[in-house]
Amino acid sequence: DYTYINDSKSWIDALGYCQTHHQTLAHILNATAHKYITKMLQDKEITDGVWIGLERSMLFTCSPWLWTGGPFVDYASWHQEFAKDPGNKFCGKFLKEEKNSACLSSVRDETLDGAVS
Repeated sequence: DYTYINDSKSWIDALGYCQTHHQTLAHILNATAHKYITKMLQDKEITDGVWIGLERSMLFTCSPWLWTGGPFVDYASWHQEFAKDPGNKFCGKFLKEEKNSACLSSVRDETLDGAVS
């Protein structure tokens, strides 16, 4: 089960919030999870997306994307802008758009409308 956390936070703060509450930021491992989260967020007032557990190492600009805790990303519905300027983007957000939803990279200190755990 996934939970929407309706609280504006940076990615680091959202991760800390989840850990404090014995949760983790959401891992979207398949199309079923993607559809579930899309439906869950359907009636929420979200403008810039919500944080999910998508991250990569800040040490190397070509680091692979992982889900928090280590699983490699083998399913993802990437937004068309995902691959542009990846150099300074180390975490992922889930965008809720009119026609579809997708994952997009972001900077860790951006503040979003909420998170999904």
